Amino acid sequence: MISSRIHHQGLIALAAAGCLIGGTAQAQISDDIVKIGVLSDMSSLYSDIAGPGSVVAAQMAVKDFGGKVAGKPIEIISADHLNKADVGSAIARQWFDQDHVDVIVDVPTSSIALSVQDIAKEKGKVFLISGAASSDLTGKACSPTGVHWTYDTYALAHGTGGALVKQGGDSWFFLTADYAFGHALENDTSAVVKAAGGKVLGAVNVPLNNADFSSFLLGHRPRQCRRRHHQLDQAGGGIRYRRRRPAPRRAARLHLRRQQPRSGGGARAGADRILLLGSE
Repeated sequence: MISSRIHHQGLIALAAAGCLIGGTAQAQISDDIVKIGVLSDMSSLYSDIAGPGSVVAAQMAVKDFGGKVAGKPIEIISADHLNKADVGSAIARQWFDQDHVDVIVDVPTSSIALSVQDIAKEKGKVFLISGAASSDLTGKACSPTGVHWTYDTYALAHGTGGALVKQGGDSWFFLTADYAFGHALENDTSAVVKAAGGKVLGAVNVPLNNADFSSFLLGHRPRQCRRRHHQLDQAGGGIRYRRRRPAPRRAARLHLRRQQPRSGGGARAGADRILLLGSE
């Protein structure tokens, strides 16, 4: 809770500063209230590490910050994007157009964050990204009003992925979460592997929040892959989530696992022959 509190206090400070960018406080603060919208996953796979906890942490940060900026009160509101880009986009538009929200924060799930970033850019509003990780957010989809806070797939690929190649994992097969984050992580990690002289033997996409990986593990066994099975995910920040545990366990039951050396950056080595790119 302490690290989460510090993290969100930093976001609140950035949000308050963002409300003042480009003009006077009076002109930039909507409706005489600095309104911060926590757009998160309140009910699905990211609810344990974001969701209600993000809202509480933001509220704590506002209290620590003094509850005001430029003499105006800070208000926190929240909503559940249901891990759907259309729902997240609709909420973002309503917040900016009707509810006088000045800043949107959090937004786990990269596909939703990319949509919200486009809307924030269009509206000239600040978007502070602390939950999504696609490097496209600061790459081809970057925005002058967006700040990517915390980590991204470039860091995961060059940190954990690069370290695994140096350990001898020079041939890779990807089992990838089928949405923006998974594809970005696969692309970034593939680039690192190839630049280091390794090779990518193939990839298969799996649905987000999938709990049974047996068909994917059995249906795609690259015969020449020397890199053991790994899970590259938000564990890059030292976190592992219960909904991504079934893949390594399933691999063990299918007799694909041989050993479990620990890898830098939070990747987990385990099953033989396949690289699993988990969710954010």
